[in-house]
Amino acid sequence: MTYNLQFQYGVPPEPIYWWDKWDRRNFASNGGTDILHTDEAQEFLYAFAEQLMDRRQQNGRQCLLKAICENAQIHVHQGLYSELLHRFLRPHYNMDAAYVDAWHMGQKGVDCQTSYPKATNCLLDQHTHVQEDLMGQTSVK
Repeated sequence: MTYNLQFQYGVPPEPIYWWDKWDRRNFASNGGTDILHTDEAQEFLYAFAEQLMDRRQQNGRQCLLKAICENAQIHVHQGLYSELLHRFLRPHYNMDAAYVDAWHMGQKGVDCQTSYPKATNCLLDQHTHVQEDLMGQTSVK
């Protein structure tokens, strides 16, 4: 015994887009005020990275800011390691202004080493150079 089920659906007169269903205006209002929520996970990771570098006798804040600045200068990220590091070093737009400023400085092509002179022999520099050596590429200044 076999069954053959057929259905006919009318084509909607105008297209239905799924992204229209989740427009920000359709969600519950937050009382008329636009509250900017920070990315707490990224804040936690930045604080952890700064403390880790501070424990290694490095200037954690300056090293992280320099790494964010240098990351903004690289436009092509190849490989999983590079993509993860890029995501980690790209601050959310409403994070601490120092992180966002470091990102914008890197995008404008500012020399990150002279902007953050206290950032020497940083932990993230060592990982970047290992990756560059493995890929046979030169460092980006």
